[in-house]
Amino acid sequence: FPFGNTLPSFDAVFPLSQFIDEYFVSGKVAKVQVLSTNFQSIFTQTPMLTTVLPVEIATDTRSHFSLFEPGEQELLPQMLKHYLEMTLYRHLLESYLSEQAARMLSMQNATNNANDMIEDLKLEYNKLRQERITSEILDISSAKTVS
Repeated sequence: FPFGNTLPSFDAVFPLSQFIDEYFVSGKVAKVQVLSTNFQSIFTQTPMLTTVLPVEIATDTRSHFSLFEPGEQELLPQMLKHYLEMTLYRHLLESYLSEQAARMLSMQNATNNANDMIEDLKLEYNKLRQERITSEILDISSAKTVS
């Protein structure tokens, strides 16, 4: 599934969700986990392993499904499909955001290092230039005293 380094579109989720759905429903896999990055801040992105399927529903909230019409047998399959798509898309976006933050931080560090190097080289250049000027002044002044 090539994603490139551009903002992921929602269309990228459909082939991925169909692939996951096919493998999970057919029983080829018993569990689907997504390994992605968790964006905490521009400076911190951590790896995150999330179990997407099977969905675990707390037993105390299960009784609330009887309040919905149509019943849970008609409602849940379509909701689970959307849940899977939204979860995958969230992981794609969060990974993209983490990559962009890491790139931005890396480029900022490179810029700062380059600026520091420029300042160091300017200082070194000015020291050498000052030495040459001083040397030339000494040569000129010593030449006048000799003549």
